[in-house]
Amino acid sequence: MITVDLKPLAGAAQGASVPLEVQVRHPKLKDLPKLSDLAVTGTVSKLDEGYLVAGTLQASIRLECARCLKPFDHPLSLEFSEQFSLQPDDDRFPAQKGRLELDPMLRTVILIRLPERPMHDPGCKGLCPTCGKDLNLEPHEHPKPESDEGPFDQLKKLR
Repeated sequence: MITVDLKPLAGAAQGASVPLEVQVRHPKLKDLPKLSDLAVTGTVSKLDEGYLVAGTLQASIRLECARCLKPFDHPLSLEFSEQFSLQPDDDRFPAQKGRLELDPMLRTVILIRLPERPMHDPGCKGLCPTCGKDLNLEPHEHPKPESDEGPFDQLKKLR
């Protein structure tokens, strides 16, 4: 669990801040088991009713290419600015007395910014739809079927 001690901000005026520096080689964030080398730098600032955590996050995550299914390491470099409150809602993460648990916020920041269709290379050719071989390693074509029927013509005959 990645936490921030709020004791240095106890009794401080609104706007007071403390530096935030976290480095974890293999963080254990829910839904992100292949995340590594997490580094977070920034500040924790006191607000009127809570805290603002802002900074940058750098890490690496192991993903699978959407075209060829090859695993690859995807670097992450993200900026964030999130609010914490003792009365959390949809826009603010929960703050406990004396500390902030950053895991839910970091998880959300990362998941929102992961690519929808990750690719190890923008020019990836993917897998052959006929035989399943990796077209990046073995470019090839298959002979076209002699029939002019489309893929759904056999279904039309069932009526």
